Amino acid sequence: MDPSPFAAFTTSNIDPLDIEAETYLKLKSDVISNQYDDVLSFWKAEESRFPTVARLARRILPITSSAASERVFSTLGLTVTPCRSSLLPSTVSNLINMKNLRKFKAEQDKKLA
Repeated sequence: MDPSPFAAFTTSNIDPLDIEAETYLKLKSDVISNQYDDVLSFWKAEESRFPTVARLARRILPITSSAASERVFSTLGLTVTPCRSSLLPSTVSNLINMKNLRKFKAEQDKKLA
């Protein structure tokens, strides 16, 4: 069966995800920040308008927010051992800062090498 001569006008080649993404990207950030207290409340309120982008945001946002805190607690657990349980908080802070600075310096040296 030959396609109708009007097929080009009746079928859409536009991807709904493209439309959703373009609509989202056209939003003004200052309007969003005035209407919503935080990013999560925005996505909860606008989920019906941007279903695909909201699903992506739900997958990405918790990962980044939990990864940093997990890293801090891991470093803290490696620093404050049973033998070091009586360290002052300022000493623990200094030890963690020194570890981070050494790690940063090693990464910088590796980049320069």
